[in-house]
Amino acid sequence: MDKYYTIKRVSEITGLSASNIRFYEKEGLIKNITRNAVGVRTFMPEDIKWINFLKRLKDMEVPISKMKEYTYLREQGDTTATKRKELLQEHREILLDKIKRINSEIKLWTKK
Repeated sequence: MDKYYTIKRVSEITGLSASNIRFYEKEGLIKNITRNAVGVRTFMPEDIKWINFLKRLKDMEVPISKMKEYTYLREQGDTTATKRKELLQEHREILLDKIKRINSEIKLWTKK
């Protein structure tokens, strides 16, 4: 039998709360989660890799709507790799602009 993990263990591994993982599942960001005989969610190692990727997107302040778009594109397969890369690069530009604004504010505060 393949190795599987409970939501509690996935939470420990990824650092996301179980409620956050359930929210991502409800929002369609995590799909095809199986349940064991007593109805407990079971996650495979590839699910953990995907959840870690979603966590990185969250940490980079990617909106849920963009996370959903990326998830949809991912489901379409390798033909969407370019579009997924573009989506991430667009968000990179947003973050770089934010960094510039923050650095500008820091300079103003340190001059006083």
